[in-house]
Amino acid sequence: VDSSSPQAPIDRALAAARRAIELDPQNVRGLEAEMLALYFKKDVASALKVGAQALAINPNDTELLGEYGHRLALAGDWDRGCPMMLESRERNPGPLAYHESMLGLCEYIRGDNKAAEMWIRKTPAPDNAFYHVMAAAIFAESGAEQDAASESDWLKKNAPALVKNLRSEISL
Repeated sequence: VDSSSPQAPIDRALAAARRAIELDPQNVRGLEAEMLALYFKKDVASALKVGAQALAINPNDTELLGEYGHRLALAGDWDRGCPMMLESRERNPGPLAYHESMLGLCEYIRGDNKAAEMWIRKTPAPDNAFYHVMAAAIFAESGAEQDAASESDWLKKNAPALVKNLRSEISL
């Protein structure tokens, strides 16, 4: 693997995940890592297949449930992915910002702007630029113009390169 390639870390992660699965085919964390590596290599169909396999092994793993649901939703299967993320959030004792921001995005995609606003307001992710992108869109759609302007200002100040190349950055 060419270590200067932008794909090199993903390729190494994929190789490590596959080695973990080779050693223990029931290793849900290894399967989750493989799912994520495949997803970031843009092999979404294979990623979702591995995620389904991992979830079949341990349907009670809330981290896996949330990650798999997240990938399903972003792949366009919002109707299956969003409920998985909600279930993961409800059952997960850990940090919730990740789940809540994605649940806000789910509601935004579904067109329920008030529910999207409720979720994004629960999300404590002040340093995450993508949180601010989602919050700006959600606030703008829900009519919270001052909050949308504040999010836009934050992005211009703290993530100008993201703002400049928003479409290509989001597609990554």
